[in-house]
Amino acid sequence: MKTKVVRQMTQFVTFGMAGHIDHGKTTLTKALTQVETDRLAEEKERMISIEPGYAPWILSDGVRGAIIDVPGHERFIRQMIAGVAGIDAVMLTVAADEGVMPQTKEHLIILELLGIDLGIIVVTKSSKADEEMLELVQEDIREAVLGTFLEEAELVITDAVEGKGLEAVKDAALRTARCAEYRSERGIFRMPVDQSFSVTGHGTVVRGTIHSGTVEEGDTLYLLPNKKETRVKQIQSFGTKIPAAYAGDRAALNLHGVSTEEAVRGTVLVSEITPPTKRVDVWMKPGSLFHYALKQRQTIKFFTGTTEVTGRMIYFDRNKLDPGTEETIYCQIELDTEAAVWKGSRFILRRATPPETVGGGEVIDPAALKYRFGQATVDLLKDKARGTPAERLELFLNQTGPSQKRTIKDDGAFTEEEIYDALDGDLVRETGKWLYTKRHLEKIVHAVTAQLFEYHRVYPLRPGKDIADTASSLPYSQQASETLIRLGASNKEYRIDGRFISLNSHRAHYPQEWEKRMLQVEAALKKSNLMPEPFSTISSHAGLPEKWQRELKHFLINEKRAVEAEDDLLFYYAAVETAAQKLYESYPQALTLQDAKAELGITRKYLVPLMESFDRQGWTKRKEGERVWQTPPLSK
Repeated sequence: MKTKVVRQMTQFVTFGMAGHIDHGKTTLTKALTQVETDRLAEEKERMISIEPGYAPWILSDGVRGAIIDVPGHERFIRQMIAGVAGIDAVMLTVAADEGVMPQTKEHLIILELLGIDLGIIVVTKSSKADEEMLELVQEDIREAVLGTFLEEAELVITDAVEGKGLEAVKDAALRTARCAEYRSERGIFRMPVDQSFSVTGHGTVVRGTIHSGTVEEGDTLYLLPNKKETRVKQIQSFGTKIPAAYAGDRAALNLHGVSTEEAVRGTVLVSEITPPTKRVDVWMKPGSLFHYALKQRQTIKFFTGTTEVTGRMIYFDRNKLDPGTEETIYCQIELDTEAAVWKGSRFILRRATPPETVGGGEVIDPAALKYRFGQATVDLLKDKARGTPAERLELFLNQTGPSQKRTIKDDGAFTEEEIYDALDGDLVRETGKWLYTKRHLEKIVHAVTAQLFEYHRVYPLRPGKDIADTASSLPYSQQASETLIRLGASNKEYRIDGRFISLNSHRAHYPQEWEKRMLQVEAALKKSNLMPEPFSTISSHAGLPEKWQRELKHFLINEKRAVEAEDDLLFYYAAVETAAQKLYESYPQALTLQDAKAELGITRKYLVPLMESFDRQGWTKRKEGERVWQTPPLSK
């Protein structure tokens, strides 16, 4: 059995270095970490960041982490979004000689929409501004961050080239890091891939920030959305080989069985497959830099984690989204290609032409259904967004019907922890492998009761309706319906006897309209003793229609008033039992056909089917020309 690696008690916090182009992000990152994050030849030649850069950063003995240096140019916003997708806090940089610029504002908006709520502000290039300019820049910054998560953030003045303020930045970052929440190491492992490359002699290596869970050497993982299976050959963190990596860590995984063409940025490594999706329910807030109306079903770019997918907006309470809209919008995004998305995933929406950040928010349901236009759908999405796990799962199940726990988890709508929490109450119930709600059970009981009332009216001679037939007519799956039918029997509305279900008030009986004629048939059968006419002949003489002949025949057999034999013969049960008792007393071990004929005095026409009926009753067993008693018959 594999021994789990125990994590050392060290907090890992990732900072995103954000801000306008040429505001000193890369220079500050290098001064703090001694790592040059511009690694591409084009980046060094043009002296701008094109791809996110990554550097380890030791803040204290108990806090280590990384800095992600994201591009500041407006043309590289998509790379910036991918870079900050996994951060815990931000360092917003503003150059002292320029102040707040367009990308400063857009980066701040994107960070807010992604739910980042920790950070510090760093004024860079302070040597290029005098005291008066520095004061104006600080006022400009405080005005820009008013009402945002950075409104009360620490502000540090630095000059990375001259080495000024670096310790102050580290101290402020350490205080911020200690406020960061520990990411969950429970649940499935998830790591969006942000870099992929090949190492000679080792194969494919991917890098990313671990969003949840734990990974160890030798673990089997899956690459979404194509569900490709792979195995972890080795784990590193900033060049150091480690046995395991945890939620929040930056990690490089050497993978077996996948190519760099398959493990590209935007794919996600997971420990359990959850189906990729092409339709997500979301809530979103429009950004303040959103200037052009977005029409119903207009094309949009959807960014989540390191994934970028085109799709279309679907509104349920409007036909377009206007600039200046401030309320939260509950809507749906239909994706052009499958993406790995989970409930709670934060996202950004951008328009391609003209390029602008439209807004962002959170995924409510990654396994979304199609809905009607109208306020009812908006209310439904609001309920799905704001409820407790139990309330949300109840709502989900009331939409989909009873579901198996594994199916719900695999759909990605709920994590195992959320399902576990939801079952700690009375809103969602579990029986066997099925999860259901009170409404499901009430619906089943009501539907079954109504069915049985009608069934007993049409078929009064029958003991009840077959459970499988009843379940097949209900709105849920056969298995789920049968499970809930059996649970519903505890409500005392109906009872179950073997495979039959009936109302508690029901007893099989002759219908009033045909009662006299059916009693006539029964009396004739009794009178005929062991030499009856065919049952159809007796029934026809009594004036019974063919339908009621069939119903009466099954009734008499089920009620043990008659015994079925071949050639449309029915023997009256009491007569059969008396004959068996008589034969048993005369021949207590075994008997032949001749013995029975001598004792009962009936012809072979009736004797053979009578003796075969003994076999079906389990009283006798045929063996070498005679019948051996198995269970002695008892007289009434």
